[in-house]
Amino acid sequence: MIKTLLFDLDGTLLDLDENEFVRAYTQRLAMHMEPRFAPERFGRALMSGVHAMTQNLDAARSLKTVFGERFYAELGTSEAEQDAELRRFYSQSFPALRTHSRPLPLARTVMQWAQQAGLEVAIATNPLFPHTAVSQRLEWAGVGEAEFSYRLVTSYECAHFAKPTAEYWAEVLAVLGRRPAEVMVIGNDYALDIAPALQLGATAYWVAPPGQLLPQGGLAPAGQGSLADFFVWVREAGRLDAVVPEKLDPPALLPCLRATPAALQAALCVLPEAQWSERGDPQEWSPLEILCHLRDTEIEVVLPQQAQVLAEQNPFIVRGDTNQWVVDRAYNASDPVETMLVYMAARQAMVARLQALPAAEWQRPARHTVFGPTRLCELAAIAVEHDRAHVAQARATVNAILARHGGVSELADERDLGSRG
Repeated sequence: MIKTLLFDLDGTLLDLDENEFVRAYTQRLAMHMEPRFAPERFGRALMSGVHAMTQNLDAARSLKTVFGERFYAELGTSEAEQDAELRRFYSQSFPALRTHSRPLPLARTVMQWAQQAGLEVAIATNPLFPHTAVSQRLEWAGVGEAEFSYRLVTSYECAHFAKPTAEYWAEVLAVLGRRPAEVMVIGNDYALDIAPALQLGATAYWVAPPGQLLPQGGLAPAGQGSLADFFVWVREAGRLDAVVPEKLDPPALLPCLRATPAALQAALCVLPEAQWSERGDPQEWSPLEILCHLRDTEIEVVLPQQAQVLAEQNPFIVRGDTNQWVVDRAYNASDPVETMLVYMAARQAMVARLQALPAAEWQRPARHTVFGPTRLCELAAIAVEHDRAHVAQARATVNAILARHGGVSELADERDLGSRG
């Protein structure tokens, strides 16, 4: 059943020629930063930083960090030196780019219907811009954040992956705590929006002329047409109740496994490390206990189980009681930074092992004390589900701790949380 609608922005909710807009944006920003930097040099550094974001698969670094490392280095400056001027650009000059866009009247109607229908809505735009640039474009589209309560608006502050990677969409799912079968992606770009969504097993609607042909080898979306066509189509009986089968192949599972550390880090980074050992509820684990549990489960359960399945023929896998580790191992005395680094390294090792396997190896059988007869691909899917549960637990715990301390983090604002609620 569909619970969440993930809308692309440019070309989907806002009529905008992306190539024309990017040219105008680059020229205006370069002119704004002159004479600090020659426009040609500035433009090259800007495009180099954008390219670095599109190539990033490092869950430990936000796209803002990735961009800054390349962009400021090529200009021979630092974020601290340029931050005030860039903020001035987005508040004073960026609004003039509105003339390169046109609102789609039906966008407001669709958003009003979705919220009245009780659907969760997220804006899944390519996160290559700071939040203010995304927020302003939502205003241009007539669907601003002041009026509509979006669960998530992706931007380079909170995202770790960019389109067209499936990891971008997997991170969105992890942040929202949704399975692919629970979301519908609505976008106008087949390569950026539709193909990776279908790869993960999500439902997708392609905002494109009904007669437009699929790319060669492309999977068919659930629907295709204009935004007006979508509004008619989505309200037809049963559209949101369709049962979507879970995908258990490597292209669907590997992006989710890569994205979990990014979503977990986004949930925890807004909390000062001194508060990671607090509990939102006396009966719940602290953020640090959740992180330690994930680290030790990865190292002592998931990796050994996978090795056993690959080394033995139909092995018998015994599941131990990992919950007791929270008490026995005094998790709250652990170092938060070191724990995160060890967890991320273990996850990278697991993904590297699975990625190197031939497709047939994913079907290797095993017998599990809890799940019964199973296969390696199913064990990977169980790991994804385990991740999803604990990322949601971590986010709820962080929100409870923040509420107890006044509801506002000294480290980040709402957009850096990556998600509301």
